[in-house]
Amino acid sequence: MPLGYDPNASKQAVNLLVNSDLLVRAAVIDLNLSVVLENAIAEAVARSHEGEQGLEENRDATLDESVDQIDPNVLTAAIGVFGNATLAKKWLITPARALGNKRPSEADAEEVMDLIGRIENGFGA
Repeated sequence: MPLGYDPNASKQAVNLLVNSDLLVRAAVIDLNLSVVLENAIAEAVARSHEGEQGLEENRDATLDESVDQIDPNVLTAAIGVFGNATLAKKWLITPARALGNKRPSEADAEEVMDLIGRIENGFGA
């Protein structure tokens, strides 16, 4: 597992509350609590980071699936207005008041193109 943190960073003292029975058992086997805690924290941080990456990948896949049926001209126009595909796709799956609270991905392509034109010219509402 890649480290994902600076192992040479300075050490910092902290106060902890730990189960007393575990402390006794750790002392019996001469366990270095600092090393064990540092390793556990590093592993938890790495798992959290992996989880966030997985969520982001799932979110992107969901966006892609949600806009698969979109008219390519609408998608291209939305990307032109919002600057990138991710922002355009998010907009396309978000209900729009100007479309009667329909998602642009579910609305009539002409209506959506009209709305994109109004947004582009500063008249989004």
